[in-house]
Amino acid sequence: MPAKSVATQTPLLARPMLWGATWFVAWLGARMVLESASVPTWGRVMAAPTAAEADVLTAHKVPKAGKRMTYRQEMDAIKTMPKLSRIVLILKVAGVAFFAIGLEGLVSWSEPGRPLIAFTFLTLGLLVSFLPIQVKINVCVRCGLKMDLGVAICPRCGVPNM
Repeated sequence: MPAKSVATQTPLLARPMLWGATWFVAWLGARMVLESASVPTWGRVMAAPTAAEADVLTAHKVPKAGKRMTYRQEMDAIKTMPKLSRIVLILKVAGVAFFAIGLEGLVSWSEPGRPLIAFTFLTLGLLVSFLPIQVKINVCVRCGLKMDLGVAICPRCGVPNM
């Protein structure tokens, strides 16, 4: 007796044509609903404000505290910082650099030694960046004015100091 070939029928949920047709019908239905005029979408609401709403919806700009510092002024400000503040700044920049090196190790994972680089530098970058370092100084970074310890914004130049 020859062996009978057994043909099994594909389950309904394993058919890709069914999934494609279902997606297309859902997409077409959603598009018809969203493009109808009765449904207020974000694009239609923002595109045509009424005259009464146009007066209410005005943005108010906050005036700047002062002019931006130039590169040389920033370097001078860093040089005049206390040592502890400079160390904190260097640690924050180093944390970003360590994290970037770790991400580069993740990108080239298949090369030998890269998983070790990725793990080491990602951990080091996250650790250095998330250190809860807060230094309280009573001198303005920009103009050098001595301030009280509770004051966060310099009264002379308006620069926030932490």
